[in-house]
Amino acid sequence: MKNKGALVRGFGEPWSVEEIEIGDPRRARSKWTWGPPGGESEDIAA
Repeated sequence: MKNKGALVRGFGEPWSVEEIEIGDPRRARSKWTWGPPGGESEDIAA
């Protein structure tokens, strides 16, 4: 599953928003929703 994520590569480095690959949820893993209140949200596997 592809999604956008905010990443920081090292201490003191700037954040960047990149497309990342996340594996599908498996047993003992959960799927949750992330987003600003009242805004557009995305499902995330964690």
